[in-house]
Amino acid sequence: MNAPGSAWVGEIGSSALFAWQVLRRSLRPRHGAQILPAAYELGARSVLLVAVVCAFAGAMLAVQGNATLFQLGAPELLGTFVGYGGVREIFPLVSAGVVGARAGSAIAAEIATLKLGEQLDALTAMAVDPIAYLAVPRFIAAILVMPLVMVFGTLAGLGAAFVTASVQLHVDPGSYLARLYLPLAPFDLWAILIKGVVFGGIIAVVTAAEGFRARGGAAGVGAAANRAVVRAVILGSVINLVLSHLFFGGLP
Repeated sequence: MNAPGSAWVGEIGSSALFAWQVLRRSLRPRHGAQILPAAYELGARSVLLVAVVCAFAGAMLAVQGNATLFQLGAPELLGTFVGYGGVREIFPLVSAGVVGARAGSAIAAEIATLKLGEQLDALTAMAVDPIAYLAVPRFIAAILVMPLVMVFGTLAGLGAAFVTASVQLHVDPGSYLARLYLPLAPFDLWAILIKGVVFGGIIAVVTAAEGFRARGGAAGVGAAANRAVVRAVILGSVINLVLSHLFFGGLP
């Protein structure tokens, strides 16, 4: 009988080994033609949904921030609140969650379908490395397009927060923008781009790993997609906390 938690330890080790194999093969990709379709799936087909969800998140952030700051007697700080909370945390994390749920589940389901249909064995029989053919192009595409998707999501969130603040909450637009730009620095843009690269890599590796690990017939495809999204979101949230502490933890 396995000790409690041994299965988790085994899966963590297997995922770490899979991530290392993907990283090593990414240094010399053999199937570059697969990168563009993967980038289209991860980026172009996700950016509109990311923008919509981030826009609602920005509007919500403005409403809740205004209500809280009004109770504290500082409603003029709404722009600063959105700048700190939205740009540094909410919008990048929401963008990653949307892409992970939409494109990540598709990656896991596609690879799981190929595995359960024994098509991965067919690739191996034709001397084609399944990881290099399926996982590496998606990994490269993800780390390239996710920073751009996060930038679009952040702009959509900021735009929605500005419209909500000025139209619904009757905050002076000039004062709002001045307070918004005050706490932000060029490093905040770099932080978004770095998070985009990291989150993109996490989404691609975790979801592909779950696809390769699928088993159990047709039901295994859905199970693999479900595990992929859950684990990608959890790991992304943990890594986001670590990165935020590294980037902004020492700031006053």
